[in-house]
Amino acid sequence: MAQGLPFDSLYFYGAERSIHISYGPQYKRDIWAFTEHGTPIRSSHLFVKAFISTD
Repeated sequence: MAQGLPFDSLYFYGAERSIHISYGPQYKRDIWAFTEHGTPIRSSHLFVKAFISTD
């Protein structure tokens, strides 16, 4: 998704919550995940994929 969509930031709040995509002219493609305590962590799509894995 990160490579195919033009976006500034994608915010992943957890497997049971929705994502938020910020769109704008910069197309930074930053991906952010959040810890259990709500601390943002700049991430990569591989981290997010591992974070939502149910294995």
